[in-house]
Amino acid sequence: MPRFGLISIGVFLIICGVVISFWLAGILAKAEVLPIVIVLLGVWVFVIAAVKAIKPVAYERGAFQTACFGAIAVIVGLLLELRVKGIGSTAVWAIGLILIGALFVIIAAREWIKK
Repeated sequence: MPRFGLISIGVFLIICGVVISFWLAGILAKAEVLPIVIVLLGVWVFVIAAVKAIKPVAYERGAFQTACFGAIAVIVGLLLELRVKGIGSTAVWAIGLILIGALFVIIAAREWIKK
């Protein structure tokens, strides 16, 4: 198991428990649970990327790629949250797809330049 596997499972369970508790307390709507979980997991991936930047390990995904995947999770979660709030027009989704596509291009360009 990768070095962040077990702790990530624990963080996922904590995030789910807290968000579901907020839903049961009436702070969040039922439709907001999944987007908030996705955003918070994206933030956790940013934390993992920061740790990887400080202490890189051979044969693991780099900190930059990890941070980009965290950004993708945050973008998708925010787009879903906007959709739940009724702001999810086609233009918002198009902008989200452009941002995600740009992140993939940046990841690929960095790997291509390294070779």
